[in-house]
Parts: sequence; structure tokens; C-alpha cells
Amino acid sequence: MRAHRVVRRAGCISALVVSLVLLGLAPGIAKAAAPGMLDPSFGVNGIALTSFGPGVTKACALAIQADGKYVVAGMYGASATETDLTLARYNPDGSLDASFGTNGMVVGGVLTSPSSGLDMVVLPDSGDIVVSMAGPDGLIHLVRFLPNGQPDASFGTGGQVAVVVAPYVAGDSSRGGCLAAGPAGKLLLGTTLKYLRNDDFAIFRLNPDGSPDATFGADGNGRTIVDLAGDSVDNLDCLRVAPDGGIVAGGICQYSVAVVLRLKADGTRDTSFGFNGVVVAADKGAVVGVVAQPDGDTVALDGFGGAGTTMARYTPSGQLDTAFGVSGWVDVLNLAGQASPTAWLAAHKVSQIALQADGSLVLAGTQDDGFPTFNDIWITRFTSDGAYDTGFGTNGTTVTDLGGADDCAAAAIGPDGKFVVAGYALAAGARAAVGAGAGGLAVRAATTGESLVRYDTGPSLLLKGPRTFALAKVSVRKGATTGFHYRANAVTKKVTVTIKVFRGSKLEATVTAGLVRASVTQVKRWHCTLPKGTYVWKVYAVDQHNKKQTSVGSNKLVVM
Repeated sequence: MRAHRVVRRAGCISALVVSLVLLGLAPGIAKAAAPGMLDPSFGVNGIALTSFGPGVTKACALAIQADGKYVVAGMYGASATETDLTLARYNPDGSLDASFGTNGMVVGGVLTSPSSGLDMVVLPDSGDIVVSMAGPDGLIHLVRFLPNGQPDASFGTGGQVAVVVAPYVAGDSSRGGCLAAGPAGKLLLGTTLKYLRNDDFAIFRLNPDGSPDATFGADGNGRTIVDLAGDSVDNLDCLRVAPDGGIVAGGICQYSVAVVLRLKADGTRDTSFGFNGVVVAADKGAVVGVVAQPDGDTVALDGFGGAGTTMARYTPSGQLDTAFGVSGWVDVLNLAGQASPTAWLAAHKVSQIALQADGSLVLAGTQDDGFPTFNDIWITRFTSDGAYDTGFGTNGTTVTDLGGADDCAAAAIGPDGKFVVAGYALAAGARAAVGAGAGGLAVRAATTGESLVRYDTGPSLLLKGPRTFALAKVSVRKGATTGFHYRANAVTKKVTVTIKVFRGSKLEATVTAGLVRASVTQVKRWHCTLPKGTYVWKVYAVDQHNKKQTSVGSNKLVVM
């Protein structure tokens, strides 16, 4: 592998992992934290920080072993001319695992292209660790380590394999790959084939020794190439294996169109999903995370820009699931109180999504607070039907300041149900740390170098009773009739809905919708008698058990 120059910054960068407890108390935890809060049983007050030296230590990928240990892959800039691949393994309490490498850390050699990003997977059958990185030679380089941190000599040559992903042309190269565990010890690699601006999705399956799996793909060479939009930029950004063995990938096509691709377990297109295995959302930016649910549904996170983060849920046939959010969509930042996200930039956004056992969805990203506070780690949670979970963190979100310019790189939910975030933090003179939480969502954070943050999530407080959703804005002229579009979900079918219109704190109008059908988007017609101005309308739902909820978000009514 060739050395590659790294631009150094003042101070040290620490990698970070944040972990959440999703299902309740973990073994050995005496006192539980509230859902969404830092887990004090992990590291130091929920935070574990690790630095590989006085240079730049940065976490890039996270994997959680079956025994609850955390593996973080990243990079360390020891000098201005050399950047090394790094691995660190943490015990469930946030301490470094002394049985791994040297005192819990491994320096795995000079990176081929450190700016391209890394991904990692822990193979469940062997416990081996595989790291992927893109090289300047147009290849994806895979490095495999044994569970003790030593190179796996049975993999490729000396533990390394170079995967040819493109007819390489000077100026083109492959992107960093996305890794997942395949069947029988095999390895799945998703990446982008880049060739003369005709970029395509490329998914490979390798045998345990690193050779191509000839049983995978339509042409028997161990790979599937999907050209989504002809001579255009199609970039694969995420990859998951579905419970049925199928493969779900997400990314972008035609420069700015969000896309989800589904393959069968053998690598051929799943023609029962969307159009020939593909679903596109032309008005969205890029799918940066996917979740394959046990019931066959797929949740896609579109985090292309800080002001446009959304989630969509698709049925096994690729149709929008109208029981999720509003007609299949969830406006993440708007519901989380970021409707005018002046502090969110395109480079700092929600980028991670994970599925709880109860079906709730936990998201993580980076919030840009501007100078002098810089970036913080930001997490939030939505219930299984797309409702904003206000019982999580502080009114639905948790912001963790690691003391400097913090960044969220990866996130996952462990076998104990805790949510862990890995990343890095920039703060002169500080060390990295890992943290965890109990009884709710716990966070582990870092200040200089690689960091782990763990949160205690606990079960969602909104799993039962009505959840209501409505369109964000309605415009009408005085004297005209308009329609309020809304939806009420409930475990039971008997839901009574009332719509109330406010100007400031003053109630201006009440619209009775009566008994409605749950999980169906409905319209209540209303004759406007209010004077010109801007109002807020809210939906109130009550079920037969007297469980209540106000509509999620702030819905605007403009009378012209």
C-alpha cells in the first residue's frame, strides 16, 4: 500500500463511539439512565476516547461483536506523509480489550488512500475482522484480521485482497466500499464502478479466502453491475443484508436522485421490488442509510443535505408504505425542531440509521453549531410508524458535545440493545473516550482522537395509543373551503380526532373530525372564517382508552 499525504489540523482528533440502551437495563447496570441519555456505565460518563499518538486519530467504521465488544476501524496520521490503518477493540464497559493487538489497539499498515473512507465488518462465524478501503489504483483493498488482531494469512496474499471494480482509467477510481457478512463465511462488498463518468453500482461476493464467488451474480464472475441511468453518476453509499438473505443497497443516480436497489441472495435483481429491482425518489437527494426490516419492508434514510433529511418506508413490492409517517415519508429535521436549520450544513447531517428490536428507528449525525462551539453529535428516535418520539432524550433528541469539532462516522445497536456512535473529536490536549448509558439511551464520547459514545435508549414511550400526523402547511382565502390532510395511528381502531387552530396561544377555531380510520390519510374539509394572517393548526387524537397525543411537528395555516 502506498503512503498518502494527510492535511494536519491543530490539536488531535479523537474517534468517537456513542452507544444507546434500547431495550432496558443491561446486565450489571444498577441505575438506569433515561432513554436517549448517556450511559454512565460505559467509559467515563458514557464516553470512551482513544488516541494512537500525537497526530490525528479518526474513527471511520464500527462493528459490534456477538459478545458485546466494540471494534472501531479508523486512521492515524503519524506524520504529514503517512497515514496508517488502525483498529481498536473495547470491552462492554468501554475499556480497551487487552487481548486484542497491543493493549487493545492495532496499527495495520499505511493506507492506500486515506481520504476515500473505510468500512468494516466482523464475520459472525469466525470473528475475523475485514476492512475495506479504496486505492488510487482504481481498486478496493480488503485487509482481514484474526479475532486477536493479527493478519489472517489465509486471506488473499498476506491477509490482503485487491478487488478490481472498474476498467481503470487515469483520473477515475473506485469509491470506498460498503461491507456486509454473507452466507457461510463469505463477504459482500458494495461499491461504485467509476469509468469515464459512467458510474454504476457494483456488488461483489467473495469466498472466505478472498477469491470471487462464482455462484454470485448474473454472469458467474462473483459480481453484479447495475447501470441505473446510462452515462451518468450513480454512486452506491450503503448496503445491508435482509433477513431473507436478499441484498438492499442505496445511493444516488443521475447526480441527484435517491435510489434503492434490491438483489436476490444470488446477486440477481429482485424483479418483485419496484421496477426491475429499483425504486427512485426524484425529489430527494441521496440514500445514505437503509434498514431491512424482518417483515420485508425497507426504510431508506435520505441525508443528502442538512435541510432535507427524510425517511421513506417501502413495502416488499417497492411501494411507499402509507402507514409510515405521512403517506410513507417522514420529514426528520422538521419534526425534530429543525425546520429552519440555519446551523445545519450539507457537510454536517444525519447519516446513520439503526433498527431497534421494537421497530423504532434511531438516527445519528453531526450538528454544526458554528464557531466557537463547532460540531456536536446529534441523535434522535422515531417510532415504528414514523412518529417523532418525544420521550427520547430531551424532547426527542440528544446533543453530545465532546469538547470541540466532533463528527459522527458510524452507529450501531448491540446485542444488549444499546445504541453506540463512533466518530472523532478535535480538542487540543484531550484524550479519546468511549461511553454507555443504562435504562434509556446512553452516549459514549471522545475529545481527541477516536471516540465511542453509548446511549441508553429504553423502549419507546409512544408504542401504544394514537400517533397523529398532518401536512405542514395549508393556504386558504377567507370564505373559501380548504382541506386539512392528516392521519391517526393507534393500536386500536377507535380514534377520535379534533383539529384546533391557534394564533399564538389563543384558540381561534375548532374543527371536529370525529371517529376516523387508523393508519389512513384523511381530509377534513373546513370553511375558513378567520381573518388574514398566519396560524398554527394541531391535530388531537384520543382512543377509547383515553390515551391522547397532539400532532407531531408544527403545522402552518396561512389565510390570504
